[in-house]
Amino acid sequence: MIKLYRIGEDKWDILNDFPKEEISGTILYLNSDGKKCLSWELPKNEGKSEFIYDPDDPLFSKGAESTFHSMTENGSHLQPEADYRSDVVSFISAPLDKDMHICGKICVKLCVSSDAEDTAFSVKISEVYEDGKAYNVRGTITTLAYRNGTPRRVTYIPGEKVMIELKTWDIDWCFKKGSKIRLDISSSDFPQYSVHSNYPGIWSVQEKTKKAKQKIYTGAENGSCVVFPDMNK
Repeated sequence: MIKLYRIGEDKWDILNDFPKEEISGTILYLNSDGKKCLSWELPKNEGKSEFIYDPDDPLFSKGAESTFHSMTENGSHLQPEADYRSDVVSFISAPLDKDMHICGKICVKLCVSSDAEDTAFSVKISEVYEDGKAYNVRGTITTLAYRNGTPRRVTYIPGEKVMIELKTWDIDWCFKKGSKIRLDISSSDFPQYSVHSNYPGIWSVQEKTKKAKQKIYTGAENGSCVVFPDMNK
């Protein structure tokens, strides 16, 4: 028997098993055809968002799970405005028409490309309350070399479109009716995660860096989306 605190409702959940392996997912699709948003419907038209990632000017952690270098950033923190930097791409949903209780791992699936031989992609999911303030729920990061949980380094051809899956740590959280869900995509989250140089190989032994042009593809043919472990389904 597992006892979990449900963030957002100030109550405890009692589960027979955790993490939950089989929970029906609620899907929000990324849509960049026109105004960027998270949509309940799969976008018919393809779209694209892009940004330049510069390892010499990384995105600093604001609310995190494991920033041991700066413990003051651990936990859920008030977030800056959406798209607050040129290397942050934000997608926001419409207000929820009912509470959404999630329990488990959030999975972000992104169709991406880069002009670098290896690079990183980071994501952060936040709840935007009715007063407009946003607080982070979970975030994570991956590289193209170790995409989709591969135990061994794989090659990447610059410019190639690939699907990557980023799974967060488990969370027990209730998104409240009237709130919006926000997804921020970037390529760094420092110091929670090391800065990727945009060169292939072991991060810690890289002696130089370079900028990378990152692209995120949306629409029915690309399948970029966020899957939530919805306990209400």
